[in-house]
Amino acid sequence: MKITISKSELLGSVKAPARIASRATEDFLACLLIDAKDDAVTVSAMNFVESVRVSAPALVDEPGTALISASSLMDIAKALPDAAVELCADESGAAITCGKSKFDIPALDPDLFPSFPEVTPEEELSIPAADFAFLSKVGGSFAAVGDKAREVLCCVHIEVGEGVVRFASTDSYRVVEASAAIEGAPAAFEANIPAAFVNRIVPEGDSVVIGSTSQQIVVSSGSTVYVTRVVAGKFPNYRPIMELSVAARASLAASVIIGAAKRAQSVAGRGDAVELSIRPGGVGVDIAGTRGRMADAVEAETEGECSVFVNHAYLADALANVKGGAVSIQVESPLKPLAIAGDGVRMAVMPVRRL
Repeated sequence: MKITISKSELLGSVKAPARIASRATEDFLACLLIDAKDDAVTVSAMNFVESVRVSAPALVDEPGTALISASSLMDIAKALPDAAVELCADESGAAITCGKSKFDIPALDPDLFPSFPEVTPEEELSIPAADFAFLSKVGGSFAAVGDKAREVLCCVHIEVGEGVVRFASTDSYRVVEASAAIEGAPAAFEANIPAAFVNRIVPEGDSVVIGSTSQQIVVSSGSTVYVTRVVAGKFPNYRPIMELSVAARASLAASVIIGAAKRAQSVAGRGDAVELSIRPGGVGVDIAGTRGRMADAVEAETEGECSVFVNHAYLADALANVKGGAVSIQVESPLKPLAIAGDGVRMAVMPVRRL
């Protein structure tokens, strides 16, 4: 195999696959499979759970395949000058030349690398890139990543209904749902996708297309294809938690309540709770933390009176999902979840019981 490719195209094609390969324990899975033919090069990585494949334009002098260490190729690509890169490789080794710089690194037999999974989706959902960036970042923000005992809580639950796409996640202490109206969305679509996988998807071009079968998820955006398995199990029915019999509500600017929550964190220790009180004319934010006390109040349009204690970090995380504009806060009782909603997002945070 012999190709010539720009540094930017090489780096762009290696970046996402290298993240997958970096977590592999077997030597051949810690490598990238590079396939050169026609006028393009395809870089693939997999770890038997996730797979990713990126294509980039290249001048292919000699078509072929090579299996090269992901970490070595990534480190070299980042260090190269901004110029054309020549890559020559076979199973005995690879030579990389850029300007006056030349590198020789080992390579493995490409036949050692597993076949990339080819998935024919039974259902597909196309989401504009900007909407996907919002939905994935906010809708997946409360996933319990790393909870092996409850794998479904490590997921982003994707559901479509009536032209609205919803991404939701929960760690059982809080839940978030981000939504967006998507023109041309299918009548129905539902899947549980690992949140860590969703976080690695970088939208390219105009859209992100999510396809599913009974066992696999395939996501394509621009020149990149991501594949992972569907997580079995039923996602918790979180909607009743958000449907409160409201005793008190407040509407105010997101920036105002975010500022008060940040001030509360300045005296909070791990596990400390903040008291959020809705009262006539405003919202009280009070904390008796392990590092001190704070009492604050912000102006708001309010109805009713009620207060609730919630973990200070959970409150800050929830408010961080409301970037601007107005935020709505609702309380039913001190023992019921705190409901927070903003443009395209709604959340519930479980209360802290005070003895």
